[in-house]
Amino acid sequence: SGIWYLMEQDDLSIFDVALLIGAFSDNFATNVLIRRVGLENVADQVEKLGYRNSGLHDFLRWPRPAKAPRTLSTGTATEISDFMSRHAKDEFWDESTNEVFRRWLGAGADTSMVASAFDLDPLAHYNYQRDVWVWNKTGTNGTIRADAGIVMTPQRRVAYAVFANWEPGTDRVVDVMPVMRAAGDAIHRFL
Repeated sequence: SGIWYLMEQDDLSIFDVALLIGAFSDNFATNVLIRRVGLENVADQVEKLGYRNSGLHDFLRWPRPAKAPRTLSTGTATEISDFMSRHAKDEFWDESTNEVFRRWLGAGADTSMVASAFDLDPLAHYNYQRDVWVWNKTGTNGTIRADAGIVMTPQRRVAYAVFANWEPGTDRVVDVMPVMRAAGDAIHRFL
């Protein structure tokens, strides 16, 4: 997924690489950033944040080599929603760094899952639309749909992480997507 492979520009700033990841889940950009930062550094930061059951284990590869980690990453809804909540409260970095990170997530063009309940413009929603502001990150593969983020109004804020997975060899996307929207509808009613 992503768009960098279609671009003529070979060299991008780290800011722009991260923006491609936030906006389009760009696989090439993800691998470039992992190479730049290093898997060990990512693992160290995840541990310092206190997360034990979530992490990045490898580069994006297909097919996965026999000796590679079984999955690219693992995550629990509890830990991922906690990360989003803590980030929304500016617990990790200084204010300007938090804002940059939020902008990367706020550029996310995939509003097809939980965020679909808010009827956002998928290409321009880094602000309030109809008194709701959403920034999120989605992830997909053949057997997974995941959406985690923050939904806020001027009065309330909700951190969420909704994951669905199913057995390989089956296609459950059509079944899963309405359930993910229903989770967004529940958040919308709460707000």
